[in-house]
Amino acid sequence: MALEKGTMFVLGERGDIKEVPIPITVKESGDVPSGYSVDFVLSPERVIAVLNSAGVRTISQLPEDTHNEMRGIINNPANLSIVPTGIHETKRATEAQTDAKLANDEKD
Repeated sequence: MALEKGTMFVLGERGDIKEVPIPITVKESGDVPSGYSVDFVLSPERVIAVLNSAGVRTISQLPEDTHNEMRGIINNPANLSIVPTGIHETKRATEAQTDAKLANDEKD
């Protein structure tokens, strides 16, 4: 699904992140290039963490329209990006720290 987007992110010469077209060879093979990962723009885990911190524990607590809209956004192929694995790992680590802080704040 990430290949449907048509673009991926690469590190530029100065360490900046650039969005570039996915190479034809990658599209044809259907394989994510070595050193890259598929990443959610809006991660389902982040949505759950934020909802949890707001006191929402089950989907039935959400209005049906809100649930359907969130599900549509999360499941949309545009919500996926191919990014350098290092960036993906850094993002996940940062999110895990933030989620842990949210969980600890809830306990206090």
